[in-house]
Amino acid sequence: RIRKSSQFLMRHVMEKKLTGLEKQFEAAFLAELLLKAQLPRDLRLNATPQIHCTDALNWPMPADHDKFQLILGNPPYVGEKGNRALFSEVKQTNFGKSWYEKNMDFSYFFLHKGLDLLAPKGVLCYVTTSYFATADGALKLRNRLKEEVCFHWLVYPEMVTLFPQAKGQHNLIYCLSR
Repeated sequence: RIRKSSQFLMRHVMEKKLTGLEKQFEAAFLAELLLKAQLPRDLRLNATPQIHCTDALNWPMPADHDKFQLILGNPPYVGEKGNRALFSEVKQTNFGKSWYEKNMDFSYFFLHKGLDLLAPKGVLCYVTTSYFATADGALKLRNRLKEEVCFHWLVYPEMVTLFPQAKGQHNLIYCLSR
């Protein structure tokens, strides 16, 4: 009986308390399959995890009471050089106009968006590059972080290559709260 109620609780959390945003269809589809695989077979068929195939930067802002308690992410590490079209698309939005800085990394937009979506006392954990700590194009981001958040921990895996296909392994894993 307890096992059955915990399984229904898992389904409730998956359908009502968890939201996934992924721009690439294949990754969104895989996330949904992996979530469903956590449920017992009889609950999988009708389960509908809230995984949205969408651009997270265009995700509409929820009302304050609907903001997220936990945000986990691994934003794309893309510099402005050689990716002007990607940046100009975001720069034309009100969000982009607010947070764009020359020579910024595209992941900074995701950190700003995460902070916008984060509830008071909510927790955000990301894997990004460590460049925002010193980059000229991250002044707005550093000021916002200084004013709005408290870092709980940071891990700089200097001797570990997290993403072998990516150039310049200067990753940073961190957890912060509003």
